[in-house]
Amino acid sequence: QDIQELDAGHWYAPEYAGQRIPTLQGAISALQTLGLGANVEIKATPGREVESGHCIAAVLQKQWPESLPPLIISSFQRDCISAAMDEAPDIARALIVGKVPLDWKNALLILGCEGLHCRHTQLKQKQARKIIESGFSLRCYTVNTDQRARALVDWGIESVFTDYPDRIHNF
Repeated sequence: QDIQELDAGHWYAPEYAGQRIPTLQGAISALQTLGLGANVEIKATPGREVESGHCIAAVLQKQWPESLPPLIISSFQRDCISAAMDEAPDIARALIVGKVPLDWKNALLILGCEGLHCRHTQLKQKQARKIIESGFSLRCYTVNTDQRARALVDWGIESVFTDYPDRIHNF
């Protein structure tokens, strides 16, 4: 409720003044209107990772429309992913990392993740091949050029996250 009082747009430009941060329910409604799936990234307050993972997974399990593509819950915080798995084991999960950690495979298995999201600038082609050959989905962030997106897809990356979807063309 407190967050709904905030103006999320005025800092960016005057024409965005008065924009509110959507609730999770509001975001689900917008996605349903647009017919889109989602990657719901949990960014929990330190010390509230487990509570956040449980709460968000519970809401998504109850409210995610069956008519939409399956969603993914992701987080940098392993405790969030673990709590989401406990609450809603049927919702796909992905661990987010900057650099691929040495324990990536063990972490994905323990957390029941179907995929790994990593910073594209920290990923090597050999690592990508190992992850994909191990049966996991691999997605990269934040890819803002068509050329880099094409190179990653050529490596077998499932998809990319970008700030500029208009720059990333069909490939």
